Amino acid sequence: MLYNISELLYKFINMSIIVKNLSKTFHFKGKSREVLADVNLEVDSGRIFALMGPNGSGKTTFLKILSTLILPANGEASVSGYNVVDAPDKVREKIGLVWDSDRSFYQVLNVEENLKFFGRLLNIPEKSLAERIDSLLGQFNLLDWKSAKISHCSSGIKQKVAMVRAVLHDPEVILIDEPTRSLDDKSRKEINSYIRSFINSDKKTCLMVTHDLDEAKNLADGYGYLREGKIEVQKK
Repeated sequence: MLYNISELLYKFINMSIIVKNLSKTFHFKGKSREVLADVNLEVDSGRIFALMGPNGSGKTTFLKILSTLILPANGEASVSGYNVVDAPDKVREKIGLVWDSDRSFYQVLNVEENLKFFGRLLNIPEKSLAERIDSLLGQFNLLDWKSAKISHCSSGIKQKVAMVRAVLHDPEVILIDEPTRSLDDKSRKEINSYIRSFINSDKKTCLMVTHDLDEAKNLADGYGYLREGKIEVQKK
């Protein structure tokens, strides 16, 4: 069996996220803007990496590329040994994505109905799905919200439900855009505690975007800044 370089690094060195010379340029009304310029990053399995940077620096664009939502202009990126361009379906099987919780649920459905819908898209067997939903809602203290319509939930509750959705299929890698956005201190601690316990189980990996330096330093194993299209990695 032949492996590409990313597959070999993942298989034998446990490197979950590999980004090489990644770039992305947006074109709008005859103008061009390079958001990412030769970005390089490696995140080992079992680690949490926090990405910071000012608004408009390309953090969300970077997450979108890793989650196969948009294509890079140049360079390569792989997650769990699979190239995001060549094997997007395989990448999606391996990742859980926490994304804009205010707009990524069906507002007319309740919490359980939303989670069952997305779980079925992930081909989780019905019985296992129901048990998994109850278990995760319990871990996040959300059982009382199980029958509540998403439209009736606060932004903080939606954010916690988005975390549940992201890990329904027990992914190897979770990608999170501002994990504790809209959360109170108690919920923030619950989310961060879950992320750490999730990563510690079976050497999973997390890449999260945050504007909170303390959160990055306290929760992550490493962090970096996205400036002028490049990531400056800081070691803890």
